[in-house]
Amino acid sequence: MAEKEKKKKTVGEHALEIDKGHRQEVGETLPGMLENYSKNLQEAIDTHSDIKEFYIIVLRKKEPLFQNVIRQWMVAPRITRPSPYQLKNDYNLYDIDLWLVKNGDPFHQWSLPGPESWDTIINNPDSNDPDLVKWMKLFQKKELS
Repeated sequence: MAEKEKKKKTVGEHALEIDKGHRQEVGETLPGMLENYSKNLQEAIDTHSDIKEFYIIVLRKKEPLFQNVIRQWMVAPRITRPSPYQLKNDYNLYDIDLWLVKNGDPFHQWSLPGPESWDTIINNPDSNDPDLVKWMKLFQKKELS
């Protein structure tokens, strides 16, 4: 009779094992994420420095299997201005930021949160960034471009 092979752990099993250790707080996650955000945004700008004007779409999502793991993707270059409604339709579970890059300088156009925080932000406008609340309200009225 052949010796029973050891079963490999799944990603979920690894996640639960790691999660049993130190519980990282949001305050510990954000500085690293913001540093990477700025670095990745600049890399996207530098990579496409030959293009005079383009857009960068930033997609961000909490990793469901890990505590306080946030993944982000920089989608660039986008030559035409994307519709916030199409982006929200296609990437409903993501936070989305839109940047316009002109001659190597980035200009933040708008940000929209994912569904996990949407209601909390709309219901507590005074506790959140006024620009974010403004963009969300414009989005709800179909006036965000």
